[in-house]
Amino acid sequence: MELIIEALNGKDTHGFNVDSIFYHSKQGWVVIEFLRCETVRPHESSPNRYWNRCWRKVTALWKLTENLDGQFYWVTFEDSRKQFSILHITGVDKDHGITFSRTNTDFKGFCKWYNELNDNPGKLW
Repeated sequence: MELIIEALNGKDTHGFNVDSIFYHSKQGWVVIEFLRCETVRPHESSPNRYWNRCWRKVTALWKLTENLDGQFYWVTFEDSRKQFSILHITGVDKDHGITFSRTNTDFKGFCKWYNELNDNPGKLW
């Protein structure tokens, strides 16, 4: 990101980064966005809390996920690693925010979930 910021020299970017993409043997494409929580703990956090600041990125990631016919997860965590929330995004509406199911966990539970994705790649060709 630092290279992109430097290259744009103060202009707004019209692109976005993707934190992680997997091709999973059962789920197909999986798009993951990570968000470190600083003011609200992960189990209470939601992109809907600050929708006016994040809707563009969430909507773009949702469109990418739809085009891949995939699954979209928003993972919130805290530096202490005590709380993690895995939000499975099931809908995005620019005017109303996201719909999702939530799994609250800790670092151990997150590692189990993430390793399951990593350890079961699908064949792309």
